[in-house]
Amino acid sequence: MISAGEFRNGVTIEYEGDIYIILEFQHVKPGKGAAFVRTKIKNLKTGSVVEKTFRPTEKMPKAHIDRLEMQYLYTDGDLYHFMNTENFEQIAVNAADVGDTLKFVKENEMVKILSYEGEVFGIEPPLFVELEITETEPGFAGNTATGATKPHAVLRRYGAEEGSEEKKLSFDKLVINLDSYELLVDGRRVDTPPKELELLYHLASSPNRVFSRNQLLDEVWGFDYFGDSRTVDVHIKRLREKLEGVSDQWRLKTVWGVGYKFEVSPANGAG
Repeated sequence: MISAGEFRNGVTIEYEGDIYIILEFQHVKPGKGAAFVRTKIKNLKTGSVVEKTFRPTEKMPKAHIDRLEMQYLYTDGDLYHFMNTENFEQIAVNAADVGDTLKFVKENEMVKILSYEGEVFGIEPPLFVELEITETEPGFAGNTATGATKPHAVLRRYGAEEGSEEKKLSFDKLVINLDSYELLVDGRRVDTPPKELELLYHLASSPNRVFSRNQLLDEVWGFDYFGDSRTVDVHIKRLREKLEGVSDQWRLKTVWGVGYKFEVSPANGAG
């Protein structure tokens, strides 16, 4: 338990059935009447900020927030998937609990999962990300005291691709289209997270070539990726579940002790 007189910025409490963090506090001693503590607190589940006053002796439970570092894998509809890189356990978090926190976070980067008594309620993104300016519109006036114009910059994550050539591969009953980020299996669209699709496209771009896990991490995830190599195994497993039994003209094959390849029969090259 913690009393209002012990409040400090950053302290988390249970209050009226929700979890709050103390943003601001002030001890007030009026000329007449009892002293009180004026606060500004934030609901960690909804994000709303409210002002509340408490008696200095008023007590409430102190909330212990668990922060577990996990790897952001991919998005599937309204679910965001994360993996514990120590034991490879995965969890899915609702989009409502994620909000806009992953707006500038790329797949396979590390984030912190916030939970209270086993219930996930939020995500902490990395403190720093690299951004690049991709476009600036002509300057506009009205937002400076001097009347000078200001450019309007459009930002994106550093390293995002802007390929101009068509990125589409066709095999028997299989179409891999990176331009539209679609996977068509026997004419049906199969929901596939972006990184899984990029991995499949990369393997299928070089039929029958064997790639090691580290090569795939470097060439698909990027040289700045520092996660576990078993991330590749997880994505390969999911792809196999979607492609199993579709065609006998191609398959995702494991080359034990080496890596993976997209094996294609001689009569079925990429289209």
